[in-house]
Amino acid sequence: TYMGSAKYTTIAKGETVNSNGTKTIDGVLYYSLGGGAYIKAANVDGKAEESEDSTSVKLIHNAYVYDENGKRIKKYEGKAKLTKGTEIDVYGTKTIKGTKYYALKPNHYYVKSSDVTVK
Repeated sequence: TYMGSAKYTTIAKGETVNSNGTKTIDGVLYYSLGGGAYIKAANVDGKAEESEDSTSVKLIHNAYVYDENGKRIKKYEGKAKLTKGTEIDVYGTKTIKGTKYYALKPNHYYVKSSDVTVK
């Protein structure tokens, strides 16, 4: 189990954990595991499901939107790309082909993490 009595507990690679949503701490996105325990979103693999809780991020570059395979889509909400400075809600992270993405709603649409800054 990941909820031990030690101040820091290690979760073994390949373990499945359930999240109670996301939280940004000092500009870093974490998944809440409950009981005050968190795991960095960057440490979760691509099999993670998007959270119903959103985190607001701001685009630092113009950003294309990608599908669950990392392929750029032609239009998202009627636009070819999202513009720099736009604030968007994201719902967790997913790693696709070694690149970290933030999930958008509806599910299966993503922006590259390098295009955003977590507020």
